[in-house]
Amino acid sequence: MTDRYRAAHLQRVLAEDVAIAELGVDVAFRGDVVVLSGQVETPDRCAAIERRIRAEAPGCRIVNEIAVVSTSRPDGAEPLS
Repeated sequence: MTDRYRAAHLQRVLAEDVAIAELGVDVAFRGDVVVLSGQVETPDRCAAIERRIRAEAPGCRIVNEIAVVSTSRPDGAEPLS
């Protein structure tokens, strides 16, 4: 199986797992290294995604470049000039 198919399989796993259901994370293979990138809302979600990928890709090294970003409301109005 090529790296593109392996990456597509892992992205489908993340999308179809009812506990994760994540579409905003990209998966790429570089040899035996799986690189995860994208954005999620919490560190717990980031960790859950990495655990799921580890379970699906045993023997591969995981590089987690997923950024945790806040989607909360701003504290106040943004001044415009």
